[in-house]
Amino acid sequence: MGAAMTIEGAVDGAAFQAYLRDVLAPSLRPGQIVIMDNLSVHKSHRVRQLVEAQGCTLLFLPAYSPDLTPIELAFSKLKTFLRRAGADTIETLQEAISIGLDRITAHDAHSYFRCCGFQTMDQSS
Repeated sequence: MGAAMTIEGAVDGAAFQAYLRDVLAPSLRPGQIVIMDNLSVHKSHRVRQLVEAQGCTLLFLPAYSPDLTPIELAFSKLKTFLRRAGADTIETLQEAISIGLDRITAHDAHSYFRCCGFQTMDQSS
């Protein structure tokens, strides 16, 4: 999955744009679809520009429903890993987050979307 970025406190527009520019965008390939929830920091014109500059399409999930939001399933897997990791310092927590995110596979993501009722393309596509 690549590098993670953590910040202290809530994510604001500047922090999210920095993540998108420095962490996510370099890993994107033209033709990919980037799906985001409706968090206000995701909905800026600059966010759309950063995604589309990579040749990708930006789509938003429908209005929030925890039962229909694939990210909740990914967060659940991450939180389970973090509880088991027992990180007791900021440094070990950041390392555990990075490891935990790497444990969310493409197969997991595909399954999360399918579980939430989204039609998915065959994984070999």
